[in-house]
Amino acid sequence: MSIQFDSIKKHILLPPGTEFTAQEIYNAVMDWADEQEAMDDDPPMLSTGYAPLGGGAYTDKIFILSNGWKLKPASGTYQLTIKGTIVTDDETSKIVLPDYGNVEVVFLVSSQATVVGGEAGVWSEAEKDTAISKTDEIKAKTENLPPDPASTSDIQAINIALSANDEEIKTKTQNLPPDPASQSSINQALEAAVEEIKESVEQSTKQQTVKSKAIFPL
Repeated sequence: MSIQFDSIKKHILLPPGTEFTAQEIYNAVMDWADEQEAMDDDPPMLSTGYAPLGGGAYTDKIFILSNGWKLKPASGTYQLTIKGTIVTDDETSKIVLPDYGNVEVVFLVSSQATVVGGEAGVWSEAEKDTAISKTDEIKAKTENLPPDPASTSDIQAINIALSANDEEIKTKTQNLPPDPASQSSINQALEAAVEEIKESVEQSTKQQTVKSKAIFPL
């Protein structure tokens, strides 16, 4: 089924489906406006944008529901996605409720402020959608990648080498002779202790000699 129009209620009647682009809705509006039966009606939709910025870049396209026209989804219970920027000229809602059911309408607006032209001109809506889809696919595939095996192997090799060096250093330092400076200090302390003992022995000997002379005078 194609997009239909209710010129009395000013409704753009979307056929059953879960996804439309603003561009295809606008194209259907322009085709209908060119028909003889719609000649007396105000245009339901206008478009602006694609203004040249230089260097092959253009502003994004904006579609404007005008003169009170609204989008009306087909009846049912489903989610409807509309890709592209659609606004109204009176800042009212873009959507009227279907006759029955529960339809959740999602407007997917591009986050890109500009559109870059290629060799054949500006990108089509399909090309932009494909580019966005591919970008999302690449992000999804690369977000949870494991670490680089080569990097992990290198880190393990470095850790093993460091551990080996630690063991080698311990082995080489366990049986090292004492520090010469420390040994010299120890020797000096021992010599001082020996001298002190000698002096004490000599002093004791002298005292014994004096006592003997006092007891047995010559």
